[in-house]
Amino acid sequence: MRPVSSQTPVVSERAPGKITLYFNKKQTPPTLPIELSGHVTPDAWASRVPQIIRLTARYHHPLFEATWMIAYFILAIAIPATLHNVVFRAVNKDRPLREQSFYAAHLVSISLFIGVTLFFWVPLLTFKYIGQQRANVLARRWVGEDSRATRYSGYVPLWQIKLPGIAGNSSRVTINLPTYTSPTVYHPQVYLPSWISGPTSPPPEKSPSLDALPIYDAADRPRNFSPDEKAPAYAPYTADAKV
Repeated sequence: MRPVSSQTPVVSERAPGKITLYFNKKQTPPTLPIELSGHVTPDAWASRVPQIIRLTARYHHPLFEATWMIAYFILAIAIPATLHNVVFRAVNKDRPLREQSFYAAHLVSISLFIGVTLFFWVPLLTFKYIGQQRANVLARRWVGEDSRATRYSGYVPLWQIKLPGIAGNSSRVTINLPTYTSPTVYHPQVYLPSWISGPTSPPPEKSPSLDALPIYDAADRPRNFSPDEKAPAYAPYTADAKV
């Protein structure tokens, strides 16, 4: 049985002056970074995340791309190797053994390999290029929206969207960060270090409510919890009382 990896998938990476967010359909999308609080509204973030996910799903098909590449490797080797002998026999059919030439067969094999490569790679790269161009247009539109919304703050988030390549599995969104210092560890939404974990002890049990109090005594008589009930009177202490 293969052991299950306990490593948490990377959702974000921080570097000086920028943050990179990863969008993968197998994990929950990242939330709004606290560094962008006040510059990007939660509504704008909630509307942009689905756009990134839809764009990634439209131009990234891992199963189809893997099948397409496997077919390319098989045909790129099988077709030239198979037709090499056919072309060689056709060209040297009526020639004696000393005058037979391999150049024509080699040239045809190389031409077939180049043709198969172009047939498989040109449509796939064109498809990826169109998707990346649409991602660039989307990022520039967001920059324009943020520049109009934060024209007086002096900071405009610059978005860069990188769709997954042929062997990739997630989209990358890179955003520049403000130049001021990051929030301290006392911020309520700060990212805690990896060595800080949540509480492990169970929460304390709640104290019983008044509904759990008995309403009958040992003789099955109802207890009187009326506020008018008075405590029994006690005789005052006198000097004549016996010890």
